[in-house]
Amino acid sequence: MSTKKVENKEIYCGFIFHDAMNDVSPNSVRSIKFKKQFDFGDFGQLKNYLEISNGQNIFFNVTKDKITHLFITREKVNEIFLNPMSSGKQFQNRPLILSIQGNGKIHFLEGRSDQNKMILQIINSKPVIRDNNFIQKFIFESLKSYATVNDEQVEIFSKWVMGLSQKKHGTSLIFKVITESIEKKLVKTIAVNFENNNFLNHNNLRHDLSLLDSIVNPDGAVVFGKNLIPSNISTILPIGKSSLGTSGGARHNSVSNFTKEFSCLGIVISEDGPITIFENGIKKIKF
Repeated sequence: MSTKKVENKEIYCGFIFHDAMNDVSPNSVRSIKFKKQFDFGDFGQLKNYLEISNGQNIFFNVTKDKITHLFITREKVNEIFLNPMSSGKQFQNRPLILSIQGNGKIHFLEGRSDQNKMILQIINSKPVIRDNNFIQKFIFESLKSYATVNDEQVEIFSKWVMGLSQKKHGTSLIFKVITESIEKKLVKTIAVNFENNNFLNHNNLRHDLSLLDSIVNPDGAVVFGKNLIPSNISTILPIGKSSLGTSGGARHNSVSNFTKEFSCLGIVISEDGPITIFENGIKKIKF
């Protein structure tokens, strides 16, 4: 819908997915109830209403996949708060606000009584996930399939990766047991050995995280074994022919190529914050 126009006008409107429609009313100054409800996603039917009702303070209520009402609000759709509207009232699910901003922008927000939470943006058909809980869980699940340590250590490591993104510390992380044959294909690397395998446990956690912070290098990748202990630092990955000319820059291309050639997992943190996860040469997701 972000790319469609009605009467050559960009679409500005919203949809609120809600299981208690009456609680939406306090946010509106006017409302229309449709005598005949229609399915969400029926753009042909919806177009009839968008031709005369198009604005950042207009939204359609969706309950059980049916569009039931049109509301006009004092504020923009993405600025209204919905959960809960009265004391003692609980919703089975938090309302979801879908706000179409025109110019190819769609915002997905979790409705709250104090401040809405942005969970996803789609900008020119490209999704940008904003939900930190979802991001951390995705990283956790990706690492869990590789690591042999316990869930608590994987969770600590996942939070550390998230911290690199928040600090905008650009780097590359590779998760692969480096054999002698693989090491010969690296442009440059420094092999390291941890004498103490008691890593990322509570006793020395602060020091272990400080050590991890000190070895990540914007110009070189860090390689981790299955115990999530670094095995190689300041590693310059080869850039294969398969990755030359692709989008994402040298860091993304080298990680994509390496994970494809050696069937492994790689994470790239950009200087401006986004996290990209590669597996077997395929970009799984970008946050």
